[in-house]
Amino acid sequence: MSSLKTQNPFTGEVIKEFSNWSEEDISKAMDNSWQAFQKYKQTDVETRAQRLLKVAEVIKDNKQEYAKLITLEMGKPIKEAEGELDRCIQYCEFYSENAQEFMKNKTVESKADENYVVYQPLGPLVLVQPWNFPFWLPFKTVIPQLVVGNTVLVKNASNTPQCGQKLQEVFEKAGFEEGVYQYAPISSSDLEVAISHHYCRGASLTGSTGVGKKFAGMCAKNIKK
Repeated sequence: MSSLKTQNPFTGEVIKEFSNWSEEDISKAMDNSWQAFQKYKQTDVETRAQRLLKVAEVIKDNKQEYAKLITLEMGKPIKEAEGELDRCIQYCEFYSENAQEFMKNKTVESKADENYVVYQPLGPLVLVQPWNFPFWLPFKTVIPQLVVGNTVLVKNASNTPQCGQKLQEVFEKAGFEEGVYQYAPISSSDLEVAISHHYCRGASLTGSTGVGKKFAGMCAKNIKK
């Protein structure tokens, strides 16, 4: 089983080491995500919006701790780490304030008797994130999905595992039920195991062009959004 490491980028010191999930772990997590989805999709938009405000509060209350962790794992100056967290807070507040408007059915003018857009949750999603913004980029991808009612498995970069763990803790502290947000330590070689799982309803990646091509191929092969 491959390992993940928190390695100080300045000194090269390995501070902590973790194991990636096995295929059995991935399958269990997808099952948990599906079960959580059955309940979470029934919550109203206002409830989801209020939980996002709670996420913002959790970050505000623990900002220094989280900033130090970002700096420790990926090496950006502490002030930049704090700025990253400020963006996360602002993003939660923005989506909380506008969630009701974003989720409204929208009528579209056409020659049809009735033509409209409806936003409905899909189910569990696999979201792959890079190393350079270990809090902000997961937030940027996850928050809209939580507003619409999806559940997520989030693969942080292999060199920021503690940020990944901390993010799951943040959302659970804010009142999101177990399984709605899961940190997913999945190796690149096992990523298709998650994408091909029968409960996975879609996947997203922020990364390089080369990795993006391989990722798009996995999604196409398994007919996943």
